[in-house]
Amino acid sequence: SPGAGDEINHPSWVLDALKNKAVLIYVHKSCDYCVPQTEAVQKITDEFDGKITIFEIGADGSDARSEEALQAYDPNGGTMYVPLTVVLTLAPDLKGEVVPVWHSTDEVTGEGWIKNYVEDAISQYDENSADWNS
Repeated sequence: SPGAGDEINHPSWVLDALKNKAVLIYVHKSCDYCVPQTEAVQKITDEFDGKITIFEIGADGSDARSEEALQAYDPNGGTMYVPLTVVLTLAPDLKGEVVPVWHSTDEVTGEGWIKNYVEDAISQYDENSADWNS
């Protein structure tokens, strides 16, 4: 991300969700380009049900959370490409303070990429959530 290392304005609904579990955000349209990523996210949703909070959000303008997620996590600095897939968890920063951290992409990555980051996010969350001062 062009903003890597910068302060970020995490949406309140993301911070609220991080109080309980790691988070997967998927912002997409109903277009042919998004279909493979939508299918991959659905498989992850089924596999990790109850272990991660999942927000699947349409990018058609009907849900304000789509713009908030795109503004906060778009790896192209706000150009708002979809499908946007974001995995968030908690981990120590350079000072050792536990903070929200994330990986995001606007590419069709497939199930393997998503699963790898989700498994890592759950592990990091389990290890660090008790030390987070939300």
